[in-house]
Amino acid sequence: MLKEISSGMNWLHRNEPPVLHLNLKPSNILLSSNWTIKIADYGLGHTKKLVNDSNLCYVAPEYVKGEAPTTKCDVFSFAILAWYILLEKEPGDHFSAMGRPTLQNSTQSIRELIERCWDANPTLRPSFETLLSENKWDQIASESATHGDKDRALTVWANFGNPVCIKSIE
Repeated sequence: MLKEISSGMNWLHRNEPPVLHLNLKPSNILLSSNWTIKIADYGLGHTKKLVNDSNLCYVAPEYVKGEAPTTKCDVFSFAILAWYILLEKEPGDHFSAMGRPTLQNSTQSIRELIERCWDANPTLRPSFETLLSENKWDQIASESATHGDKDRALTVWANFGNPVCIKSIE
């Protein structure tokens, strides 16, 4: 699922000029009936600032401070989204003193991916193209499947289509 989101975001960012999403969060990730990921509401972020209390934790700190948005803002949002998907928790309730959700009970590969993507220095965040070229997705999926209770993992994926967490499309 994260690989598909990365692939979609990479496609948006490879346009000239790059299409910035700037509002990447669970409610903008659609899941089709055949489990294909679709990214919604992209391209709106550059026309108006979409920061509000409900999605503030998904927004890159530099964008909140009023700096010009870049593709690295979407990478930050992806990190928070990945945290939400993999740990099945709302990020706003679990922020650390560093202004990021805590990464307890996660595997090393997941921790490394997320920490790189939400780095405080936007220039140190990888691009989606880099994330896809590193091809660590199988390792992350394998670790995720063996890290916790298999039944719980299946429940998370089954509930991901729940309208409370994500919009579903046909």
